[in-house]
Order: sequence, then structure tokens, then C-alpha cells
Amino acid sequence: MQKTRKTIRGLAAISLLMLLLSNHLTAGDEPAFRIGNIVAEQGSIASGYLEVPSGPDGTTSIPLTIVNGAKSGPVLAVFAGIHGSEYAPVMALQSFRSEIDPAHLSGVVIIVQVANLPSFLGRAIYYSPIDRKNPNSTFPGKLDGTMTERISYVLTNQVVERADYLVDIHAGEANEALVPYVAYSADAVDPAVAQKSEQMAIAFGFPIVKKLSGRPKDPAASASLSNTGVTRGKPTIGIESGQLGERDGESVSRIDRGIWRSVQKLDLLENAGNDRSGYAIGRC
Repeated sequence: MQKTRKTIRGLAAISLLMLLLSNHLTAGDEPAFRIGNIVAEQGSIASGYLEVPSGPDGTTSIPLTIVNGAKSGPVLAVFAGIHGSEYAPVMALQSFRSEIDPAHLSGVVIIVQVANLPSFLGRAIYYSPIDRKNPNSTFPGKLDGTMTERISYVLTNQVVERADYLVDIHAGEANEALVPYVAYSADAVDPAVAQKSEQMAIAFGFPIVKKLSGRPKDPAASASLSNTGVTRGKPTIGIESGQLGERDGESVSRIDRGIWRSVQKLDLLENAGNDRSGYAIGRC
């Protein structure tokens, strides 16, 4: 009996110690970074699919990569593929994914490779072929909504909420001829968010920077992905590079260079071993 009591007290002490240690750890101290079933240990890269809950109109998933740096730091989320025929951003994130080295990263980069897979696979312009909704009018989404609304819900709660900074990357769709530009919200509720967003926009290095105003300020009705970040207090920029659904090298490289500028601006680079400054500050 005495031995049993000692064993119980020992187990209780171990449990208490584990609880105290878990309470002491912060998100930055944890060795792994998890989104859904995708887990990247500290100093590593992990890719997988973030599952979207099923509904009457089917189910889908979101291809995603987590680059977890060797040291703790801010969390940057970059998104491509919100709309179906915007191909340059998707290719740019593939390039960035192959270049970045977590050993020289302080923080985490979440790469949402194709945010809206049904539209991408359907080569759809603006509206999803599943429910005919424009994703950039459905945020923050609904768990019990249509396919597009459920995608927006997952992106909001699993990615946007986990990030400190957001870069939402677009291109001219198959029917759009656009000049490259960076946009940010100049009238965010928190002036510090607007100021940091402006700094990020300038650092991205495009010749045109647009100040946006009049966007919804209610987090429950944010509408677009970029505005979802802003209404949740996260500095955010929106990018346009590419047109007419093309995949030209310069539109892709322009985005890639801008992402590296963002990584530098947010002090995510640990040392010169992964310093792309010479490349990133080159011409647009």
C-alpha cells in the first residue's frame, strides 16, 4: 500500500511538472509549428493539405507549406490562388518555397500555395465553379456555408489568426490586363497597423503603391482576405503582378523578389547565409 501511494505521488508530481512546463512555454518557444495536420519542427519545412470541412457541395483541401525557422520570430503568411486563373503568384510561391532555408530563418513563413483549389482546377475567373461565389467577398467565411465560404473560414481561423503579417498575392485573371502594384489599407482602425502595412508595401519594391480607404472595419464582415488581416490587427498588403492569366517570367520573378524584401523587412532572416538582399533589391 505504501509503495502504491509513493507511486501515485510520484506520478502526480510528474504530471504537475509537465503542466507547469507547458504553461510556461509560449508559441515562440515551442519547437514545432502546426496548422491542421501539417507540423514543421523547428528548423524544418513541412508541406501538406489543410482540410476544408465537407458540406452538401463536397469537400476540398488547401495545399500549404510551413517553413519553421531555426529561431523564434514573427509569423508571415503569404497567399496565392484566391482566384482561379491567377497563375503568376502560384508559380512565384513555388519558386520561393524552393529557395528559402529554415536554418537561416528567425520565425515562421506560412506559404498558402493555392488558396482556392476548386477555382484553380476549374480555371475559373472571379467566381468559384462550385457555388458561383467570389472568394474575396466571403471572408471571414462560414463553417456551415458553401464551399467558398468554408474555404474562407478555414483560411481565416487556421492561417490568418496564426500570422503576424500577411501578403495576399494576385494577378490579372484571364480577362484582366493590369499593371503591377502593391496596395494597403490606409484607414485601418489601428494607426500602427496602417503604418506598418505602408512600410511593407514600400519595401515590396513595386513602382506603384496604392492607398486603399473605405474598406469594412467589422471583423465579422471583412469581405476580402487582405481586409480580414487588417481588421484583426495584422499589417497586410495586397499584390498584383501578371495579367491575362499568363505565366511570364518577369511577373513571377517580380513577386519572388518582393517576398524576399518582405522577409528582410520583417527581420526574418537570421544571417547572411540566406540573405537574398543583392537579388531582392534588384530591378523590378
